[in-house]
Amino acid sequence: MTIRVLLADDETLIRDAVAALLALQDDLEVVAVAGSGDEALAAALRHQPDVALLDLQMPGLDGLEVAERLAAELPSCGSVIVTSHGRPGYLRRALETGVRGFLPKTSSAQVLAEAVRTVHRGGRYVDPELAAEAIAAGASPLTARESDVLELAADGAPVEEIAARAHLSPGTVRNTSRPPSPSSAWPTGTRRSGWRASAGGSRRRPRGPSMAPVSRPRPPWVYRTVVALLRPLVSLITRPRRWRGAEHLPDGPFVVVANHLSVFDPFTLVHFLVDNGVYPRVLAKESLWRFPVVGWVVRQVRAVPVHRETAGAAAALEAAEQALAEGDAVLLYPEGTTTQDPDLWPMTAKTGAARLALRTGATVVPVAQWGAHRVIPPIGTGFRPFPPTPSDVVAGPPVDLGDLLDRADDPAAWQEATDRIMRRITEQLAQIRGEQPPATPFVRRPHRG
Repeated sequence: MTIRVLLADDETLIRDAVAALLALQDDLEVVAVAGSGDEALAAALRHQPDVALLDLQMPGLDGLEVAERLAAELPSCGSVIVTSHGRPGYLRRALETGVRGFLPKTSSAQVLAEAVRTVHRGGRYVDPELAAEAIAAGASPLTARESDVLELAADGAPVEEIAARAHLSPGTVRNTSRPPSPSSAWPTGTRRSGWRASAGGSRRRPRGPSMAPVSRPRPPWVYRTVVALLRPLVSLITRPRRWRGAEHLPDGPFVVVANHLSVFDPFTLVHFLVDNGVYPRVLAKESLWRFPVVGWVVRQVRAVPVHRETAGAAAALEAAEQALAEGDAVLLYPEGTTTQDPDLWPMTAKTGAARLALRTGATVVPVAQWGAHRVIPPIGTGFRPFPPTPSDVVAGPPVDLGDLLDRADDPAAWQEATDRIMRRITEQLAQIRGEQPPATPFVRRPHRG
């Protein structure tokens, strides 16, 4: 029996790639594709699919609105949300709407196909890690039995063990949830690498103390297209990827600060963030705007130019403040350039990130990364894509700057906040490397053009 599938995603590259992958399954047939919610609803009513695969965010009706309409107007069609915005709140809303499946875009083609089959059989298919986070964050629309199964699956228990502990058959366990594949066939998505729910752990997303809750805006299509094109290449170059700490990324606006090893590490860091639904506004040196192709790209992705060591540097902070006010995440490197430390530890930093945090009250998430320097060395030239390089990206809990917020114009507070930020990044890097950092950070040399 062939299962008729409707596929709706507003990004043509992603939609066509997924359609091609599903076409390789003998029992699945993509009978219609759509680029917006309104098109998806009309196509579903016209083609009468068995299962609708819906992107969460689309022009017009979003995926949840389409699913709700289909539940009322075409109840024979099961809806599956496949998204790069896999937050617990979205999962709860989806299940309340009647959605039968919910999984991240990092799922492999095989996992996606199995989800379609499960929903077509009348079952429910939910990504176990996301379900466990939703359960930990508050009230869950899942049944108690489904909650037990999904929490066990998130802990990595095999199907037979889950079945025994939950007093279910292995088939029922498989229909409730299947652990996600470690390999991803979807161009973008949300991954919580290395994270598992733990008893008593809070999963509420942090917010800056004075930042009003603002929904993060949809990134420009050029940004999404560039990510879709570069992500497979970065994935080939960086393996294995030991990326952790996604639970520390807040909803809404926040500031990401990281150590800077190589001109390649922005690719791995943005990859990590985009995998978790965050398309950051990046502060980058203004010389990039002078290159014909690169300059066009950085303008389209709304990067913020930094005129280092000039009076114009203050304008970058003002632009970053505006980005936060608009709901964006902002990524910057406190060191201002790749580290000059001979052993690649973080060096002394500028106060820009601290000033931005104290002036806005935004949450500051420290990120340590390691491995990009083997792809492109920090000094000199050369590009070494093969063999693949192990990549570590670790986001830590937000840096506590609450006691400094009332001193936002005090240079001493800027320096104290900067020291706290760099200390946290260095501690996280030391854990990655398994080494002891120097007692005193390397003092950066002045920029020479």
